[in-house]
Amino acid sequence: MNTDNINNFVDVTFTKVESTKLKPLTSIKGWVEQVKALVNLVPIFGGALAQEIQIMQNFKESEFFRKYTAYILGVADLPIQERKIFAEEIAQKARDSAGYLITGMVNRLDNINKEVILANLTRSRIDDKISIENFFRLASVLERIPYVDLVKLPSYQTPYYDEDGDTELLNSTGVLRPVKLSEDGDTYILSPLGVKLLQYGLMTNVKKVNVKGTSVDLSWNDISDDSEVYMKKALE
Repeated sequence: MNTDNINNFVDVTFTKVESTKLKPLTSIKGWVEQVKALVNLVPIFGGALAQEIQIMQNFKESEFFRKYTAYILGVADLPIQERKIFAEEIAQKARDSAGYLITGMVNRLDNINKEVILANLTRSRIDDKISIENFFRLASVLERIPYVDLVKLPSYQTPYYDEDGDTELLNSTGVLRPVKLSEDGDTYILSPLGVKLLQYGLMTNVKKVNVKGTSVDLSWNDISDDSEVYMKKALE
């Protein structure tokens, strides 16, 4: 199936199909049957595309449909008109077609559980709980954070540091901000963007996060004459 067909499929199924007729996906193994059922709800695709999906051998293509099924089922109960307005909004904001945008967002996520989070963010934008700008920001952040680190996000509702390495990665994506930088140990807490990801993506009740400013407690030693000589040699 070529790229244009896939993008058209996403556009039509997202904006025109009464996907509430689909059954909840209880097992990842059932994704092929779900996609077949979905395309059969679209007259312009019908059985021919369902058959093509059934015999797919291309890994990347089949993996996309698996992920897209998880995503579309996450918004399946939303009215078609609300999904259509959302599609028009992202197309206008990003100056691209909704089919290409949704296809790209879904395809770039590396974990099936992230598709559920993306669906939650979509629902939150449709319900006007987050701005369209923050929807795009959170979708980008979701792409960059490994799922194993995403699940640690609730720990940062209070000042925290994890020696495993997730703190630095989460901070680099903008979902954390430093609370205290000290020789005795740094601590970080959720940033406003992190709060939104936790609340509207991971659907977690967030405790009040209200830390003002950053405390820095670092000491600096004078550079010795020996150190100065060493630096000169290193630069020569």
